[in-house]
Amino acid sequence: MPGKVIDKVTTTKEKIPGVDHVPHIPKPGFFWFIPMIPFRRRERYVTQKQVKQWQFTPSKEIMKPRFFREEVDQAWVRIRPEAVQEDGTLVQNSWAFTRKYEHLLRDGRITDVLRADFDSPEGEDKQLRIMFVDHAPAKETVAMFTELLEKFAAMDGGKIADRVSGIFVYPSENAGTEHDEPKRIAMGVDKQSESNVLGTYTYILDLVELHMPTDVDPKELEELLSSFDGPAWTLAHEVAGHGTDDSDEPLRLRRIAGHPIPNAHVIEGDPRAQKMKPLEKVLSRLPRHGKKREKDAPPIEFDIEYQVPDKNGQLVTMQARVEEGDPRLSHASHATIVGYIPTQYGGTNNPEHYAETAAATTTGIAVPYHEATVSVPLLKTDEGEQAVFADGYRPDARGQQVFTKSVGAEQGIFPVSFKADPSREEPPVTISHMRPEYDALLRQEMIRTRGLRTLTPAQMVAILARVTQRNSKKA
Repeated sequence: MPGKVIDKVTTTKEKIPGVDHVPHIPKPGFFWFIPMIPFRRRERYVTQKQVKQWQFTPSKEIMKPRFFREEVDQAWVRIRPEAVQEDGTLVQNSWAFTRKYEHLLRDGRITDVLRADFDSPEGEDKQLRIMFVDHAPAKETVAMFTELLEKFAAMDGGKIADRVSGIFVYPSENAGTEHDEPKRIAMGVDKQSESNVLGTYTYILDLVELHMPTDVDPKELEELLSSFDGPAWTLAHEVAGHGTDDSDEPLRLRRIAGHPIPNAHVIEGDPRAQKMKPLEKVLSRLPRHGKKREKDAPPIEFDIEYQVPDKNGQLVTMQARVEEGDPRLSHASHATIVGYIPTQYGGTNNPEHYAETAAATTTGIAVPYHEATVSVPLLKTDEGEQAVFADGYRPDARGQQVFTKSVGAEQGIFPVSFKADPSREEPPVTISHMRPEYDALLRQEMIRTRGLRTLTPAQMVAILARVTQRNSKKA
């Protein structure tokens, strides 16, 4: 092309001999017979390598497995699948969807109902029911339970009715597993309790169960109802105790995969408020029955009230704090233990301590001195009859205060009392004693259960749950 210069480049290949720069080593002038030590040729070079160092990196949250100690062949509760809602919670009156109570409702074994109707401070209609299974209650039982229902309705703004939807009373002859009689249904939903268990509170079902003798005469029944560990104490322990120590946290069911029990579920959530926890390190536990206390253990103290006559024969009420063994304990009008949990069973945990305090404060029943391993001699009159003095003690005043504040009762009054509303014309609580077919809720459930198909255990939702129970054996 015109105006373009083309350069031609030629390539030639040549071999250039390499030069080995061997250091100059002079030849020795002597010792020619000694060979020279060879020199190793070395080169300097730089290398790089990765050095391991500690470096903090946030780790992922590790889900720790939870192990449940349950019997592989039984579940505490089995309930119909339709009782479980989408969010895992159960429907109201969920106890009616269990196999046991469907059987009792279908066969008409709930004989009598004692129902309390009342209004909450917000104006909501509330109801509490005590239902008697396989027996009709005596008039002494109805009178005592009516008094307790009136107190339950006034506690904690009526919230007990939202936490306890069913209270069932069974005859003691049905209790236990030793009789080998399937028709004797007693406490326990799918796993029947032993006879030494006096009462249970099943949180997930809002259910309270207890049993009491039915073959005693009226005098013995009155003594039983006013005795420690009797039916009234047990009912107050479960309802007024555990019922007002509820945190109102919703309990949900979560299924467990690969469990030996078909369709097994566990409960998520803790319903216990543990209101007695602040006193855990303040109050001591009572010594066990038959166990000697340590020699250096301080003596148990009681705050007592007793009366002494003056020169004119007038009675003067005296107050004093005395130690065990003091003779003034024998003629004290009442005694209050100081610095100790009220009963040995109350030393199990905080909820049981609260429930035992609630039972004593609600019923006014004194705890016998033998619970504190204290021996108090009984005094007799000049006619040889037993004198009427305090036959036991009350819970520690600090525990009573925790309970009365929790339920909104008047302070410093034993047994528990509530202020009446002067602006209210009608009675705050209406008690009705009726047959179950005259109760709208029970009639509805009886009709429902009679039209249902019985499911096998594998078709029902199995709940591996715990119950809070009142045991006659001091654990």
